[in-house]
Amino acid sequence: MISGFSLYLVFKDVSLQDVLGSFIKADWRYIGLALVCVMLSFIAKTWRWRTLLGSKGKTLRIPNLFMNIVVGQLLNNIYPARVGDLSRAYLVGRQGPGGIFVLGTVIIEKVFDLLFYAVFFILTLLLIPLPGWIAKSAYSLTAITVLAILIVILLTLRMNFFLGLIEKIIKKLPSKYQAPILSRLEPGMASLLVLKSRWDLFKIMGISALIWGIAVLTNGVTLLALNLQLPWFAWILVLMLLQVGISIPSIPGNVGIFEYACVLALSFFAVGSAQALSFGILLHGIVLIPLIVFGLSFIWLMGVKPAIPAKL
Repeated sequence: MISGFSLYLVFKDVSLQDVLGSFIKADWRYIGLALVCVMLSFIAKTWRWRTLLGSKGKTLRIPNLFMNIVVGQLLNNIYPARVGDLSRAYLVGRQGPGGIFVLGTVIIEKVFDLLFYAVFFILTLLLIPLPGWIAKSAYSLTAITVLAILIVILLTLRMNFFLGLIEKIIKKLPSKYQAPILSRLEPGMASLLVLKSRWDLFKIMGISALIWGIAVLTNGVTLLALNLQLPWFAWILVLMLLQVGISIPSIPGNVGIFEYACVLALSFFAVGSAQALSFGILLHGIVLIPLIVFGLSFIWLMGVKPAIPAKL
């Protein structure tokens, strides 16, 4: 229903001939560059994840991590509840590091993404006059981000203290629950050890900045492909609203919501509905088509069965 209503909103006042005309005039050189940006994003995410895995990830092959990143993102687009992230923890964890440890690295990865999302969101508010409800969302997001980072810092610096404290709490539970929880506690906390290295922390921050920079550049290059000359902060606003949009329940691929988020973002810069919709469709294709082609190929190569693991 949400996806259908979004599609209605973006198509109700738009001439399909105008949309088709925008595609015909598109510059394929910029479209090719945008596709390169998408591939570079996969590579950067693999590099960051390899760093987060630390010493336990040294035995894992880089191509295997790359394929898991792509497959995970594809599954996130198909299934709800971030199933793709759980699949990464399961598939890579069973190769040696352990599912709980790998899941911990995925959670840390999301904390860094949350940090940069909050930074970009606040930057957008400073550059563009946005409605009050968006500003309130940004401040709420910033508060959640600060809290998440503080928790990660405390757990990293005082790991032994918190391990002992949690163990005391767990030992008050019925004995049949103690062993399963304790066996997963230490591997999960061990995923934080990489953050104790200043070099690794700096590296993860730098790669995260690169990932978000590539995402912004992808938007900008796609706009240029349609000859939409907009300021660089418009590229950021598109990314911010897309991140909000893809968190809303929708049909697989975020069809409808993705396009509506693009139309809404470009409306702040007086871009016509037909051009904005053309941009949304083109950007969605640039992001989704490589994901589908490579993701399905990698699922076949890896022999992954479409089932959610019952146990990490």
